[in-house]
Amino acid sequence: MKKLTLLLLFSASALHGQKYLGEAAIPGVSADGFYHLQLSAEWVPYLNDDLSNIRIFDMNNQEVPYLYQQEVPVSITQQFKPYEIVEKKQDKNCCTSILLRNPDAEPINNISLSIKNADVTKNATLLGSDDKENWYALKQHFALSSIDGNSNTSEIKIVDFPLSNYGYYLLQIEDSTAAPINILSAGYYEVNSESGAYTGIASRLLQIDSASLKSTFLFLRFNDHLIIDKLDLKVSGSPYFLRQASLHQKTSRLNNKGDTIYYYQRLFDFTITSRQSTVLELHAVRADEILIVIENDDNPPLKAEQVVAWQLNRYFTAWLKAGENYTMKIGEKSMAAPVYDLTYFRESINSKLPAINAKRLIIAAADHPQAAFTVFTDRNIIWVAIIFVVAIFGVMAVRMTREMGKENK
Repeated sequence: MKKLTLLLLFSASALHGQKYLGEAAIPGVSADGFYHLQLSAEWVPYLNDDLSNIRIFDMNNQEVPYLYQQEVPVSITQQFKPYEIVEKKQDKNCCTSILLRNPDAEPINNISLSIKNADVTKNATLLGSDDKENWYALKQHFALSSIDGNSNTSEIKIVDFPLSNYGYYLLQIEDSTAAPINILSAGYYEVNSESGAYTGIASRLLQIDSASLKSTFLFLRFNDHLIIDKLDLKVSGSPYFLRQASLHQKTSRLNNKGDTIYYYQRLFDFTITSRQSTVLELHAVRADEILIVIENDDNPPLKAEQVVAWQLNRYFTAWLKAGENYTMKIGEKSMAAPVYDLTYFRESINSKLPAINAKRLIIAAADHPQAAFTVFTDRNIIWVAIIFVVAIFGVMAVRMTREMGKENK
């Protein structure tokens, strides 16, 4: 029992003894629910590598669990869009015919068929028409085989054909020598891509052109070590250009003497061309300076019109109550990552939530030891002290000389 009591006391003292470097107030919310607290660039220099030394507290100073999330740079989703099956019939000793309607006459080059599993191979023909009277060949005598979905009772088969915009498509499957296959639906997959949300980062750009090295150096400097996820480079010059370039991160290390040595670490190479814009994906590079080196060869230098740095939006998702005040605090970088039940319910929380921004981050004042009192602040006093010390050393030298003379005699 004593051990348990000591353990509880130790845990409580460790909790209350945790030092926080800064804090920011969180604006109140109008309704109870989950909210995204967006990561601000000004917090990054005080955060550890996995951004886990952040805590959220309510008005009673109780810790509020949160879930760390970030935007996906590019998310691709696909959705099955069925075509209208106008007619489906089976002609004995012939074939199964399926008439599909393309209502908006959209240009398409494939049809996805949902077919009930069957260990058979069928030959098929695809025709196209605008009036259901005159039919034209699109794809003849192709095979539908291996209809064996491992995880479902049906499988999707994609029929590719040349791009066309007929209003109607007729699929004929040869069934003259065996039982027909069961086609459940036909349609197409609509593929959508969505870019993640980014926030711009303030920076300063310096361009240096070197004729001797035949290179252009672009220094992009930030206020502190920030997270850079993307760079958007805009250059101008001759109407047509294609240059090889490389991207470098300013970093540091200690030499054998313990001194800090700064250098540029090469991250990757890329191409700058007049045919398209230059967008560089950096994937969470932390730096206070980025260097871009453009190889000009014997061409005139390009002019960097603009280099925009972006930070991918990152969130701390928490359940907040209306009418309550919350505070975000940043602990020391050695702080262990929190363990919340919320982690196990990540899939249950909607990723599309209202985002709020904390107010200005206030950094706690550092503890500086008070300077010791000294009287040696006046120049005249300092000179008097120096003369006094010299005089003492002179007297001591004379005495030592006399003593040494006596010993020699």
